[in-house]
Amino acid sequence: MQSSMLRKGMIVGMGNSMLDLIGHVSEDVLDKYKLVANNGYLAAEEHMPLFQELMEKYNAKFVVGGSVQNTFRVTQWVLSVPKVCTIFGGIGCDQEGKVLVSKAEADGVDTQYQYINGTPTG
Repeated sequence: MQSSMLRKGMIVGMGNSMLDLIGHVSEDVLDKYKLVANNGYLAAEEHMPLFQELMEKYNAKFVVGGSVQNTFRVTQWVLSVPKVCTIFGGIGCDQEGKVLVSKAEADGVDTQYQYINGTPTG
């Protein structure tokens, strides 16, 4: 498809607005939080202190996640035309939500999130 045929919002998706936190840690950290290496987890209450620990001690990185967001990030990269993909989803009114918007938009995705008070960004 010619880039001149592409327009903003031509591809629309709705999905879970996930923000992954990736870091390399020791077995001690995994044991402390009852985690298994190379698995993915949805954060529970007992994992909340882990986030700060990852950022402070392990130089962890936030990465946009979720199947729709990841698909759109790759699609934007292939098309090289900004904001052809528009994602709808919900995020919290928190720092992680700001990070998610910033990273998704840096990848060329048009974000149309609903901001939800009192709910953390995934």
